[in-house]
Amino acid sequence: MRQLLTNRGVTLLEVFLVVSIGVLMLVLSVYALLGFWEQRIVDAEVENALSFLSRSRVDTIASRNNAAYGVHLENDRMVLYIGPNYDPGTTTNVTVMIHPALEIVDITLFGGGSDILYKKWSGGTDQFGTFELRFRENLEVSTIVVVAGTGISYIE
Repeated sequence: MRQLLTNRGVTLLEVFLVVSIGVLMLVLSVYALLGFWEQRIVDAEVENALSFLSRSRVDTIASRNNAAYGVHLENDRMVLYIGPNYDPGTTTNVTVMIHPALEIVDITLFGGGSDILYKKWSGGTDQFGTFELRFRENLEVSTIVVVAGTGISYIE
């Protein structure tokens, strides 16, 4: 058998080397795709968060129901509420769960807390600051969301 493989110019070592290189390339490709997938999930959720914050601000500027609106941030959700104070038992709250692979962390708002309340007419907020949306299993995959004093939200 060894002579047969040697005669054809292929040794067992060469076969092993080619298979090993193929497996290594496959592992590296899967790892790269996993990182890409993780970042796409964070990016999509950041867009949802920015849209949710914008909705609350626009509803306030428009004086929808003659009220000011706010967004309450938790580790796994965002809650749109009618101001001036967040009450988890209010039936008018609109809750949006974030992707289960993500979490909201490092909420740093002026004055403390985790509520962003928008001002009627101007849409500004006194609770400006930042929070981070990150992948639970890979803490390097994250995006910081900024809420400016004008009420406009964007990514850092």
